[in-house]
Amino acid sequence: MSPLISIANGPGSPFRLGRTAIDMKSGPVPVLAQLSTTESGYLHVWKEVINNTCGFIMQEQAVVIPAGELTSMHICFMRRAKGSGNVSLEANLEQGRQSVTLLETGCYDEVALNWLQDKRGILEEVFELTIELTDDGYDC
Repeated sequence: MSPLISIANGPGSPFRLGRTAIDMKSGPVPVLAQLSTTESGYLHVWKEVINNTCGFIMQEQAVVIPAGELTSMHICFMRRAKGSGNVSLEANLEQGRQSVTLLETGCYDEVALNWLQDKRGILEEVFELTIELTDDGYDC
């Protein structure tokens, strides 16, 4: 299987990459060589064995994490209450490191949550693990 999968996420997607995003030109060369489009409507996902990296590219930004340290992934959501809530895709890494936010919205968005759940199977195949759903309740 190709290490890079492109997923159409539509114009005006509520998702942005997590705060650790870097310029995509800093991503792994084998992945960048396969990148066919940088259109804003695509989310590019990879797990690359040779360089032991995985991550996401969107709108010329990338989140890159060490594939060998990836222990679990979660679709997390917090509904609006006093706060705005959120939807995110989180990765947990080995050695007690905190989770890394791969994708996030600025506030709770049911359409975004449903989109992530619909793409769950593709993401599980790429990252070779089960992605759990974590309901964090209300943003009080």
